[in-house]
Amino acid sequence: MKIGLIGYGKMAKSLLKLASSKNLEIAPPFSPSQRNPLSLEKLEPLDVLIDFSHPDAVFENVAWACRAKKPIVQGTTGWKGDEERIKASIKEANIGLIAAPNLSIAVGYYLKLIKQASKLLKGFSPGLIETHHKDKVDAPSGLALKIQELFDEPLPTSSLRLGDKLPRHELTFEGPFEEISLTHQCKDRLTYAEGAILAAEWIKEKKGFYTMEDLIDDIT
Repeated sequence: MKIGLIGYGKMAKSLLKLASSKNLEIAPPFSPSQRNPLSLEKLEPLDVLIDFSHPDAVFENVAWACRAKKPIVQGTTGWKGDEERIKASIKEANIGLIAAPNLSIAVGYYLKLIKQASKLLKGFSPGLIETHHKDKVDAPSGLALKIQELFDEPLPTSSLRLGDKLPRHELTFEGPFEEISLTHQCKDRLTYAEGAILAAEWIKEKKGFYTMEDLIDDIT
């Protein structure tokens, strides 16, 4: 599998590090800038694209994937406003796209636990604190927004952006005399790189718009 990487931030660097240890073929990092633009010629030999760039570049990057007829793993967050036209582009081009606010497989299980907890703990008041590094563009994070969607009522959410913190999401259900917390703490960004590679393998032969929930449901 030949993977084309778009972007060169923290996540892209983690993916390159993991790929070298797994002997995976990753094309030199592409950038959405004029200095190193995407082109059909560059995309032609690739099997699948992985995008870890910037929210403002996502629609353009997906458009290139559509032109090249290449499936794409969308690991960038903060582009919900473009979701409908991206879905339309994917459908018209008849390619596959898997979008994930978080590519960790454990986070997929974490979301399933939250769904179950939200049903069981009806008498408790939930609240979320999410922490990321200081350079993360979007707040709340994509995963925090996904967690919010799991509740019928607005979920109080606090977003912290501190130093080089690895992602942490702590959901607390507060009761009158006790509380229950569900926490996901990333220990190494390689877990997201591993999930990105799994997602690339999964989406390679598929058509349409998918999420990590679809992948998790398929493998469990």
